[in-house]
Amino acid sequence: MPTFALFLILFTCASLARPLINQDCGSTFCGNLNISYPFRLKNQPPQCGSHNLELECEDNNQTTLVLREGKFSVQNIFFENRTIQVVDSSLDRDDCNSFPLSSVYYYSHYYHTYSYSSESEFSIMYVVNRRKPIKSSQYIDASRCTIKSNTSSLPTSFFYFLDRNTVPNLNQACTVKAEVPIMVKTISGMSTLAIYNKLT
Repeated sequence: MPTFALFLILFTCASLARPLINQDCGSTFCGNLNISYPFRLKNQPPQCGSHNLELECEDNNQTTLVLREGKFSVQNIFFENRTIQVVDSSLDRDDCNSFPLSSVYYYSHYYHTYSYSSESEFSIMYVVNRRKPIKSSQYIDASRCTIKSNTSSLPTSFFYFLDRNTVPNLNQACTVKAEVPIMVKTISGMSTLAIYNKLT
């Protein structure tokens, strides 16, 4: 089952109240991915990194990050610009009903420099749900499925992407299902396909 939706998550060593890495820890590898401070593998001693940045190594070659929101496959760690690239495994490229419902905005509680400045090409979009369709340019259809007009089985739920700047105008019939990081300043004016392409 192919998955997609790569996210870049900011982290900072300065925000972690932990001592510097013990010289005996060094780097360890999971597959070809270098794991070193502030990250640590689950089986490493605590001084090798932060408990909040604990990763798991499955079958000695797949690094995963497990959060309450779900399991994320780690694709890369960029220590120089303090980002980690992960795949949201809840999304399936071949399933048009698959939505990015795992939120990693949770990271802002750990990393104080997780910010969204106006210069940043990184923002948060919302996945919202409602029982009836809505016609508004602010609500971007999140479904990749084609609905035939002559079908009797219309969806019982409609999902939309909503830009973070339009949340104050959230329709009362909508429910926010997830906050999803995306590598653009704003999703306003983007097509459904363009948004999913930014998540790959």
